[in-house]
Amino acid sequence: MKKIILMIAILSFMMPATSFAASIMTGNNVNIKDAVSENIYVSGGAIDVGSPVNGDFVSIGGSIEIENDVAGSVLAAGGTINIAANVKGSVRAAGGQIFIKGNIDKDLLVFGGSVDIAENSVIGGDLIVYGGDIKINGVVHGNVYGNTTSFRLMGLVGGNVNIAIRNYARIADNARVNGDFIYTSSSIVYVPDNVVGGHIKRNESSKKWQEKGFLGITLGDIFSGFLKFLTLALIGLLISLFIHDEFNKTSALVKKSFWKYLGIGFLAMVAVPIASVILLFTIIGAPIGLIAGAMFLIMGYITKVFAGFFVGDLIIRKIGGKWHTWLKTVLGLTIITIVGFVPLIGWLAVFIVWLASFGAFIARKYQAFKFLEGKKFF
Repeated sequence: MKKIILMIAILSFMMPATSFAASIMTGNNVNIKDAVSENIYVSGGAIDVGSPVNGDFVSIGGSIEIENDVAGSVLAAGGTINIAANVKGSVRAAGGQIFIKGNIDKDLLVFGGSVDIAENSVIGGDLIVYGGDIKINGVVHGNVYGNTTSFRLMGLVGGNVNIAIRNYARIADNARVNGDFIYTSSSIVYVPDNVVGGHIKRNESSKKWQEKGFLGITLGDIFSGFLKFLTLALIGLLISLFIHDEFNKTSALVKKSFWKYLGIGFLAMVAVPIASVILLFTIIGAPIGLIAGAMFLIMGYITKVFAGFFVGDLIIRKIGGKWHTWLKTVLGLTIITIVGFVPLIGWLAVFIVWLASFGAFIARKYQAFKFLEGKKFF
């Protein structure tokens, strides 16, 4: 059941609201001072929403501050996300630190290192949360599902709580769960009297430390990561032998304007899957949809190698010295593989680097297409 809930959560996080009119903003610092009458897509280092958004808000950035109301839904990924205003739709957010200080009319889905739902906040639907430290001081009218390192409940849950807790939990005397409280943990959670209106049930987690691995990383995880590393390293070797210049040119684009290509990668990740699915439902467009979807997946996988070179090249330039293109790629892929084992934050860091590299990779393909078009190849 937990795997099904997690799958639904991930799919719903990745599916943005369909839009026919939208504004696009990118930059190191983006400050939205004027009211927005449509959906808006934003990428940047620091993003501040100071005016109302009469549509959906989709964003990726270093820090994201939503200080005015959003009439639609919010989809956001960043180092720090602070939602201090009201959202009429649902919120899907992934980040190192996530603060919810406003009201959300529908569901809240969060992946975060720490998630803090403030005392005066109200979540109208369900709360689905996967993260490190989770604190619920506000009100959740629906159910609470999730998997956390620590769980603290000081507020009200109108439905059931079904949560896996890896370390510890604290349920305050003034907390309230109207439904059942079901938890999975290796230790018993103390629940004060009169807090839970339904049943309290514990699913014991009795895994040995050998099965859990170190910090949740098992030998199976390491072996799987090593195989992926070897595959990407081999692809990197082939690229460095035949078209090694592509590494330098793509990496140069990312260095020149990181946030710009992060935004391009993000928009491509959102738009291409939706367009491919739509085309599949048409007779004429079905083959195009299949081809576009396949190319999207292939380009996304190959981009991991370019992300590895970008990281490796940055490090070698910092320490000095001359390394072969492939050795830089191997160094970068090694670092990305290791960082990727860090729960949530490590995955998010790797994803952001991949997304910027993906945007630059797409830009390079577009430049090549325009060059060939200019030479009358088409």
